[in-house]
Order: sequence, then structure tokens, then C-alpha cells
Amino acid sequence: MSPTISVRALSQSGEPMYGNGTASFLTDLDACAQLIRQTLLLLRGEWWMNTSIGTPLFQNLLSHPITNQAVALIIQDIILGVPYVTGIMALSVTYVPQARRFSVAATVTTQFGPVTVAVPMIQQSAPSEYLSLSALTNQQLSALTNQQLQIVQN
Repeated sequence: MSPTISVRALSQSGEPMYGNGTASFLTDLDACAQLIRQTLLLLRGEWWMNTSIGTPLFQNLLSHPITNQAVALIIQDIILGVPYVTGIMALSVTYVPQARRFSVAATVTTQFGPVTVAVPMIQQSAPSEYLSLSALTNQQLSALTNQQLQIVQN
């Protein structure tokens, strides 16, 4: 039986995998799991071909106070909008507004069977060259040296 869906496999760091022939592709259940992870990691407005998909991190989650329950409803809508997803059996969302972090673990039913997906949405520490001043807490800002601050601003 030929696969219904096929997507290029991504490495742990999110880079496309090449050079392994058909092993560089995921099909059906594995492909659906990757689509869910990638849709959750995509920021709304980030992909120029469809600015309505992705997680509304800046539009809804970080822009004003929000509860864990509200975040769970937003994540639920995102997951249910992924192609081939038919339902959600379990959903766990951890949201820490002070640290601007949240993570998702979900058991999802798809046309190919159930799949469990875990996504750490925002890593606690990022390389300094990717930090933006708005993403830093006051304590982190005061700990920056002048040289580090110039790197972040550029």
C-alpha cells in the first residue's frame, strides 16, 4: 500500500535531511506527527505563503495575561487544524508567563492511527546571537555587559 502523505524528515535541530533516499522522508503516521510539531513551532505570520497558520505567540499568548486553560484551547484549535488530524485524546499544556515559556504534550488521533507529540515551545536559553532585547527579563538585561548588549542590538 502506498503512503497517503509523505514529507521530508527533519533532524532534531529542525533541518531537512538529505542524502538517504527514501529514508529522508516520513510517511503517514510519522509524517502527521511531524506536521503537528512543525505547525506548533511555526509562529503565526511567519510563513509568507499562509500567514494564518501557526501558534499566535505574539498575537495572543505574550501580548496580554492569559490562563493555562486559554492556552490549551488555542493549542487544541491549532492541532485540530493540521491535515489528517481527526481528534485529540489527551492534551497537556504547561504555560509559565513570567518566563515566557510553554510546552505541549498531546496524544492525537489521525487518519493513520494515534500518535503522541511533545513540543517544547520556547527553550529556556537561546544562543546570544538570537536573543532580542524584548525577549529578555529585566534581570537578564541588567546582567548583560556593554559588549554583549551591542551584539544583541545588532
